Amino acid sequence: MKYRAILLSLILFTLALAGCVNANEKNQPQSSAASIEASPTASTSASPAPSETSNGMRTVVDELGHEIRIPEHPERILAPYLEDPLTTLGIMPVAQWANGDIVQEYLQDRIGDLPKVDFSAGGLDPEQAAQQAPDLIILTMAVWAEKGMYEAYSKIAPTYVLNNGIQDWKKTLQTLGELLDRSEQANQTIADYEAKVEEAKQRLASTMGDEQVALLWPTGNSLYLLSELDYSGQLLYGDLGLNEPELAMGQSFQNLSLEKLPDVGNGRIFLITGYNDTEIEELESSPVWKSLPAVKNNRITNVSWNHWMNNGPLAKQLNLEDTLNALLPE
Repeated sequence: MKYRAILLSLILFTLALAGCVNANEKNQPQSSAASIEASPTASTSASPAPSETSNGMRTVVDELGHEIRIPEHPERILAPYLEDPLTTLGIMPVAQWANGDIVQEYLQDRIGDLPKVDFSAGGLDPEQAAQQAPDLIILTMAVWAEKGMYEAYSKIAPTYVLNNGIQDWKKTLQTLGELLDRSEQANQTIADYEAKVEEAKQRLASTMGDEQVALLWPTGNSLYLLSELDYSGQLLYGDLGLNEPELAMGQSFQNLSLEKLPDVGNGRIFLITGYNDTEIEELESSPVWKSLPAVKNNRITNVSWNHWMNNGPLAKQLNLEDTLNALLPE
């Protein structure tokens, strides 16, 4: 499926930039998710470097070293795939990322009315960008600025490039906070999240002990085992300290054969679903799957790919809620 291939390329390429996978493997505020805001852990590497302010404009240096003049208070920000952190900061972009019919479903109650910029051709088309009349463009990943695209976008509006805005959501949130004068909100979001995680970690430690938790994603005729290096794996194993399968440690989006499933299926399994139910059905119908202790003991939790394969602050909050609902007694 074309859309799946592009989404998976975005995910795997992001991790490749972080040195986790081979680059040739190429895809208004609400409820409790909106309440996550956090702790002053400002990183100098996360902060744009302002140099001067005049005539309603200021000069900043982006993560690729471009020195650009941006509005002090931009009003029409185009930042595809950064809708999660932007809306967390109370900023509504002018358009939302889409990949054909695929959108970030978990954000639609916030951004559902926004027009879409379609990445199904492999990137942001400059003509689509121009149609949104932005006064600031923020590119989520450095690769989106390659092959003359940065120059094309810069003709439309000042363009700020993040090296990799998906891998480290806290750094990205702080960078956007510095850039858009929302540092206080960014730091409070992180502080609130860390407080919730610390409380959850203590509760889970008494409940889970050393029980192993595996995180699996069947997609594209592959079965991926996620680790602490990967998106929601960062929450399970890094933030919450849950017991990571030995097979997953130090790997990223490991393509797992069915024969290896018994090595990760003795405890609990979080199964990322909702992207292609056919692949889930094929997995669940296999004799190996049916033989796993986690399956026999009803310790499988299905979670939505839509926020479990995203790494924004709102997605993290939803993932935390899913985890607590699954692992803590009612």
